[in-house]
Amino acid sequence: MIKVHLQPTDLQNIAFSFSPLLEAVSSYCLIRKSGYPVYDHRWHEAVLRATYGMNLPFMHAVVLAPRYMADFVTPTPTRANLSFEEELEHLRATPHDVVRKNVRVLLAQWTENDKLDSDTHEILRYFLAYPSEALDCLADELRQFWAQAIAPYWERVRSILENDILYQGRRMALEGVSSMVEQLDTRLRLDGGILLIEKPQHGRDEYHLEGRGLQLVPTLFTGNKLSWQIEPEWKPMVIYSARGGSCCICPHNPIPNRH
Repeated sequence: MIKVHLQPTDLQNIAFSFSPLLEAVSSYCLIRKSGYPVYDHRWHEAVLRATYGMNLPFMHAVVLAPRYMADFVTPTPTRANLSFEEELEHLRATPHDVVRKNVRVLLAQWTENDKLDSDTHEILRYFLAYPSEALDCLADELRQFWAQAIAPYWERVRSILENDILYQGRRMALEGVSSMVEQLDTRLRLDGGILLIEKPQHGRDEYHLEGRGLQLVPTLFTGNKLSWQIEPEWKPMVIYSARGGSCCICPHNPIPNRH
């Protein structure tokens, strides 16, 4: 069980936003990792064809490690209308010490699971030695993947995410924060000033937000996975599956009205 200790100001500063960059990274995991449910098989097949043979070694190194994704790849979106290019600029501006801190965790994860091949090791060492140049390479790969996997469907994806935020905001206003949070996911519960996240495999971690607020971020491509990012470099966030996430995003399928 994860415990997130909230102050009154944290509860007052709960906000929603979505992230084009997070959708790109999550969809990359979906097509490259097992265990991610695929709701729109037409989209999945189209993206597999469009990205066939695409070499994305920097994305592979920082996104696909077992049990950990570099935090700098998913900076907390602080507003809902960030563009993909704006988020890439934020990514490229990541402080070098943060990049190195995350990459050391990645090296440990890859090594612990005996999956650190020589190419991945070389790229992670490049991040440690030349973080600016490595971030540029990563941004270029993300842009390539976005163009094939998300950009053709972005209007529909954005509509689903916006509908979810409008729905959750209305429910928070009518029913209160506790009710809204607990209906986002069955593994979330607000007990007084503590947000409980039911994730048995993560042990009993505890966090203190200390008035920094909490960002709630819906996503379309993580299936029923629930995750969080609570690090000093970014505003704390919880990532949950958007309502309507099981609908298809190919153009011939309508987006359900979730208001």
